[in-house]
Amino acid sequence: MSVQVSYKKQITFWILFACIIVLVVEPIVRTYDYIFPNCTFLDSDVFENIKNEALKRDVCH
Repeated sequence: MSVQVSYKKQITFWILFACIIVLVVEPIVRTYDYIFPNCTFLDSDVFENIKNEALKRDVCH
């Protein structure tokens, strides 16, 4: 049994599906980036006297 689905409904479905995927993946990626920063200078000599980790992360991002 086949059902005809209009192009308008198909486009609407795929746009909503793409938005949902972005809304699900984006927080996961941002959380991962915050927990495991890809910042090579966090352990450099410049930051050896700075104890505030939040400040280091703000400078990195």
